This record gives sequence, C-alpha cells and structure tokens, in this order.
Amino acid sequence: MKYTIVAAAMMATVLPACAQENLIVLEPKPSEPGPGEMLYTYLQREAHAALDQRLERYEQLKTRDDVAAYQQELRAFFLEQLGGFPERTPLNARTVATLERDGYRVEKVIFESRPGFHVTGLLHLPATPGPYPAVLVPCGHSANGKAAEPYQRGSILMARHGVAARQADISRSLLNMAWVPSSVVIGIGERPSLQQNLPSDRPGSDPVG
Repeated sequence: MKYTIVAAAMMATVLPACAQENLIVLEPKPSEPGPGEMLYTYLQREAHAALDQRLERYEQLKTRDDVAAYQQELRAFFLEQLGGFPERTPLNARTVATLERDGYRVEKVIFESRPGFHVTGLLHLPATPGPYPAVLVPCGHSANGKAAEPYQRGSILMARHGVAARQADISRSLLNMAWVPSSVVIGIGERPSLQQNLPSDRPGSDPVG
C-alpha cells in the first residue's frame, strides 16, 4: 500500500509537467502548408512541374515525323522503366461462352498472360463482320470489378459503333482470384483460390445483362 501511494504521488507530479510540455515538432507557418499538408503539397508541385514539361515538349511537335519520334522516345522510356518485356509465351486463348445481344455480342475469354497464369475477361464485339479497331478497358476499384455499369455501358457503346472492347478481370479482385500454381506466393499469409467468376457457361456466372 505504501509503494502504491508513493507511485501515485510521483505520477501526480510528472503528468502535469508532460501535459505542459510542447511536443510539436513542425511549427505551422502562416504562408506555408501545415505539417499534415506538406507531403501532398510537395507531390502536387512535382506533378505540375512534370505536366508543364510535358506540355512544353508537346507544343513543339509540328510534323508527323516529330510525333513519330516523340512516340518512339516515350516507348523506349517506358520499356526501360519496366525492365523490358518478358519473353513471349503461348497465350492459349479460348472463348468459353458467347452472349448474343442487341447490336453486339460478348465473348467470355480466358488466356495465359504467363505460363500457368490465367487472365479472364469479356470481349465486346460488334455484330458486323470484322476486323475491328480495338480498345482495352482497364477496370478500377469498383466493388464488382468489370461488371460495374460504367465499364459495361462504355464497352457496349463501343461495340455498337464498330469497336471491339476488351475488359480484363483484375487479379485478386472480388470477382477474380486467378488460379496459379501452389508454389506461387501472392501475399503474406495468403493463397490464391479458384476465381469465383470464371468466364464460363455455368449457371449464375454471367455478370452482364
């Protein structure tokens, strides 16, 4: 009991002193962003500077040759950042189901982007004979993946106007957990499972109407 009283007395002495101590590391300044906004402001400044550089370079393109050279320069830069393309391997692409719609059709397609790694998705095609120009439709962070209305509506619109539109399931999304060999580790403590929305003809798997 005696030690408890002594400890309580010491805490009563120390706590007020800690409460009065100024623990602020970065003092806000009137003309500058606060500590919680400094990183965001810095990134915004860097992004705007890069956009200004891009616009200045873009405005210098006057001829077709200028544009072609600019495209090649950008392509070489992007490839360098990626470390180059991997070796080409067989895609083993196949259509597992076809949905006939008014003015277009939808093919459920699966292929191997790398050996043993399957990529699934939808291919919206015009009802008229091909060949067609094609657009890749990347899907963002919608809760239902490629089945989200904006992706479906845009792909349908393109298909009805003579353009093929390809949507791919996002790996590890709610609608697609790609089946990969057991030796592949995707994340800490995680194992991939057979995807829940394979583009097949099984009942109830059709995400498009």
